Amino acid sequence: MSGRRVATVWYQVSQNTLTVVGLLLITIVVVFAIFAPWIAPANPVSGDLLNTTQPPSSQHLMGTDQFGRDIFSRVVHGARVDLAVAGIVVSVAFVMSVALGALAGFAGRVADELVMRSMDVVFSFPPLILAIGIAVTIQQGGMLSLVVALTVIAIPPMVRITRAEILHRKESLYVEAARAIGSSPLRVLAVHLVPNSLPPLVVQATLTFGYVILETAGLSFIGVGVKPPAPEWGIMVSEGSPYVRTGEWWISLFPGLMIFVTVLGFNLVGNGLLDVLNPRRRRQ
Repeated sequence: MSGRRVATVWYQVSQNTLTVVGLLLITIVVVFAIFAPWIAPANPVSGDLLNTTQPPSSQHLMGTDQFGRDIFSRVVHGARVDLAVAGIVVSVAFVMSVALGALAGFAGRVADELVMRSMDVVFSFPPLILAIGIAVTIQQGGMLSLVVALTVIAIPPMVRITRAEILHRKESLYVEAARAIGSSPLRVLAVHLVPNSLPPLVVQATLTFGYVILETAGLSFIGVGVKPPAPEWGIMVSEGSPYVRTGEWWISLFPGLMIFVTVLGFNLVGNGLLDVLNPRRRRQ
């Protein structure tokens, strides 16, 4: 999009209260991730066995866990882990989806069938079950398995959107005009079709960001994602869940709230972008 178009989109987004709230929530989480060592200087991995399961206080804003680790520090540093995983997954899925969707929509029937039937195979599995299967099959553990598994399940929806946009636009008048003046098929695709097909994909990527954070926490919760003692929100919820029954609610509550706030922020921004970038939706 041009600079003027970006400015227009930003103005329209800023007029939506819920979208602004979403941007604020995301900004808070990003600030946590960037400035974690200064916001929460306590070591998020090592603990004090003399101060286990301490409730929230002036010394430990969110209390301590069963190992005496400062929960506030782990929550703040956890933003780095979850945002890093989501950022890598969405970036790789975005690039691959543009390439595969453009190939399916522009290269002809054989390429279209090959790409889309492959996507149908992925769609035939429940996403979480497929992610667990991939993560376990890779058997590397930790972030690598998590990133690969979540990238695989994030690609198909983006490919479908890109393909649909390419098919819709490749018969447009501006594309016909580009062909008429002698533009090569590759130039038509790279200069005219792909850039104009990106707005819906940006919306999907924003929504996918929140979904990936939720899935990262879910996979880590059941033990096939990031491994302890890393400060990851899903791990923290998993480790604290047995203590809820004995009254130490803060161990799971605060990382759970961070997951909720972050996913909510990306969903609000994604819905706001959808309202702005989809003219039909704006007219409703």
